[in-house]
Amino acid sequence: ELSEGPRWDDETATVTWVDIVQGQVLRGVVTADEVVGEVVLDLPDTVGFAVPTSDGGLLSGAHDRVLVVSPDGTRHESRPLVDRTQELRLNDAAVDPAGRLVAGSLTNDHRPGDAQLFRLEPDGTSTVLRDGLTLANGIGWSPDGGTIYVNDSIPGTVWAADYDVASGSVEGWRVLVGELHGSPDGLTVDADGRIWVAGWNASRVTCF
Repeated sequence: ELSEGPRWDDETATVTWVDIVQGQVLRGVVTADEVVGEVVLDLPDTVGFAVPTSDGGLLSGAHDRVLVVSPDGTRHESRPLVDRTQELRLNDAAVDPAGRLVAGSLTNDHRPGDAQLFRLEPDGTSTVLRDGLTLANGIGWSPDGGTIYVNDSIPGTVWAADYDVASGSVEGWRVLVGELHGSPDGLTVDADGRIWVAGWNASRVTCF
């Protein structure tokens, strides 16, 4: 119903993505003509992201919290990171060069300024890296890890900031791209440092 967040896993040669509305995590193989996938996780509410872990498990954005799924199927939940009574839910996420999960949130009614960007540590603690967002999306890093990028889809802004890989701290947020064909949605960075941004409602991907 709403496919998002495809991630390629070199170790298993599979792609993982989510159906946000159906609350499903899917995994599949790429053939010459299509992606053949199956549901590997079915949740009772929305799912914002699914990130494969190095041991074969998953980190999944289960509406308002992070669900850790071990390879044997064992599940552990974090505390809620957002207040679902305020029409907030988790959205996109990515893993930083040191292995920390960085996740964004959105407001279901798209009211401005109430979404955030979080950094999560292995012990479950979280730190707000940026607030004042509306729909945090498309998180990535420069090849050296020294710059973080994040999309705020509703105002149409691609943000950048200095990122300290050792501590996970961020400073110096600045507008990298203020206008784009369509709303900036997914984002990835290639080995040469080029930033690829999917323009929702524009049927295109733009490279910076």
